[in-house]
Amino acid sequence: MPSSDANERVSAITQALNNEFGIPVETISLFSNLECEDIEEFMKENDSLSIVKRYNLAVTVLFLHYIFKR
Repeated sequence: MPSSDANERVSAITQALNNEFGIPVETISLFSNLECEDIEEFMKENDSLSIVKRYNLAVTVLFLHYIFKR
């Protein structure tokens, strides 16, 4: 498995939540207190968010992924 950085993993999990589990970006936005545009931009360019916003997004998507994988 190729190595990837944390931002790429968070982006991949965000896309998986959206594509596989049907969770809209709007829902992820509400849980993470971010704008939809911020999340969509992050999924295109991993360095587009500040460190605080990336942390909020990471905590949210990892929690949601954990819940839905159970």
